[in-house]
Amino acid sequence: MLRNTTIVRHLAQGLTLKASYKQEDKVEEIERVYFAKLSDIEQLSSAPHIEEQEQWEYRLFEDDRPIGTLRSRSIDQGDRYELTIKTYRKNGPGSEECNLGSTVEMHDVIAMLADRVLRKVRYVYPVPITWQGEEINLKWEIDAFKLENGSFYPWVKVDLEVPDPAVNAPQFPFRADEIIDTSFGRTLNDDERKVIDTLFDAVKSTR
Repeated sequence: MLRNTTIVRHLAQGLTLKASYKQEDKVEEIERVYFAKLSDIEQLSSAPHIEEQEQWEYRLFEDDRPIGTLRSRSIDQGDRYELTIKTYRKNGPGSEECNLGSTVEMHDVIAMLADRVLRKVRYVYPVPITWQGEEINLKWEIDAFKLENGSFYPWVKVDLEVPDPAVNAPQFPFRADEIIDTSFGRTLNDDERKVIDTLFDAVKSTR
């Protein structure tokens, strides 16, 4: 009973935070997403920014299709916390996100509700590009997933948020043995889907 009371109380706090969202807190996100097999994960240690993340997720589905995610991240072992609510578009690429700074209490509540946790190291590489005559700053975000024994799974997830689906991806900041492109508009074959499913089966944990 105490556990349920705690969940309700902190969710109420979360709803209060959500009610305080300004329009600028909600962002439209279009990402190019890849999975890459790296025989040398250590090469990522050259990234200008590196952080450890513990990510608890509660995923929403409709007819076996993902429609949204509620997630909480503890970054650098509790140095800061982030709460994100993401909804996926039914038609067209991208999603809508609301991001907030959060607390350890809210993180613990999301952990109680979550259906999986991912423990990972994120490597961030800024990359300037020219788009429609203007220079804009993008960034590669590369997630290396930790196994229970502390080692890394050989496949990493690679995200590049872009302002428009027509923006081509710049050169990857690493050497990869294999790359699977899962970006908008691309249909995966059975072998590619199996690689990705196997990755998340290997690295996810329910507690």
